Amino acid sequence: MRVYHWTVNPRTGATTTVPVPQVRVRFWTLTWESTESETRQGRFTLTHASSLIAIDPAYSHAMRLRLLLLLFWSLSLVAANKPSPVTGTWEGESLCTVPDSPCHNEHVIYEIAPDPNAGGKLKIDAYKIVNGEKQFMGALGCTFDDAKNVLSCNYRADDDWTFVLNGDRLTGELHIRQERLLYRKIDLHRK
Repeated sequence: MRVYHWTVNPRTGATTTVPVPQVRVRFWTLTWESTESETRQGRFTLTHASSLIAIDPAYSHAMRLRLLLLLFWSLSLVAANKPSPVTGTWEGESLCTVPDSPCHNEHVIYEIAPDPNAGGKLKIDAYKIVNGEKQFMGALGCTFDDAKNVLSCNYRADDDWTFVLNGDRLTGELHIRQERLLYRKIDLHRK
């Protein structure tokens, strides 16, 4: 199919027909489909499509820029929708390391999920089990380093929660105050 650009001379009324170059645009779409709602189980699907686009030579540079912006925008959406490997429910022990402190050993459940109020960040809703009942302790704001498999969190400015992911095991430590005193050791397993 050939596309033509029609121009009309306003003074003479004469028309001119010029063929417009066409470009076949091929693009790929990468999507994540979760097979289970609260786990990282799922699969990526890659689909291919193409379209024939007529490009006016005067606008071809602007069109290339728009296509590049569309490509980067699409890739950012794919990256934003990729689930973190630490999301889910974790259960285990949180043990005190400082004798004669107000700290108590606890059986805990941590629910890790994307933070809806902070794009790209995670949050931990922390619970302790007391007499068989789940009691909410607080929420931690976190970031996950994919390259190191490290989850870093803070509750206050002077505490550092650091967890290392190793398969279905998450081990962590809580360091407090400026001297970074080791206050807790945490050992969790995916529930």
